[in-house]
Amino acid sequence: MDFLYETKHLYIRTLIDDDAGILLDYCKRNAGFFSEYETEYPENYFTEEYQRMLIKGYMQQFLKSTGVRYYLFEKDNDERIVGTVGLSRIICGEERSAVLSYKLDRDFCGKGYATEACAELLNRAAKGFRLHRIEADILPGNVKSVAVAERLGFKHEGKARLSHRVGNAWADHERYSLIIGVDELPPAYSRS
Repeated sequence: MDFLYETKHLYIRTLIDDDAGILLDYCKRNAGFFSEYETEYPENYFTEEYQRMLIKGYMQQFLKSTGVRYYLFEKDNDERIVGTVGLSRIICGEERSAVLSYKLDRDFCGKGYATEACAELLNRAAKGFRLHRIEADILPGNVKSVAVAERLGFKHEGKARLSHRVGNAWADHERYSLIIGVDELPPAYSRS
């Protein structure tokens, strides 16, 4: 996996320490919008120091190949984050799986950016990590996220009971999955 990718409309890249200010701006602009889908934020979340700590943590995951977090920038403005895509819980052994996440700035929804960025990430990760299965857990009622997952070929599998914290409580999520790289599976996974 590389640190930067380019698609038709976007630059998709990792962040460095110097990006803490633009990450903080993104978080502040969308605090109310994201709060409907995320756990409560720590007291110092809206500080550059905390955002810098997050950037370092994501870079450690990237270097260990256990997770990747990319930020989206429109090509004509590389100083304003418009969204993020990532893979967590990457398992490169026999399971070869990961969990996809994505979110967009409230002002950039409906432009196809989430689908464009996720498609690029999935293509790169499938090759780079030789993944077989990608999961996406979506809060019930999040119609836009479901539409992104379905455009990418994810199939609904059922409900993951009390799987993620939203606000200060555990919440059910709908589980979607995408099976990829079947032709590259080792003999133990052969379907014949």
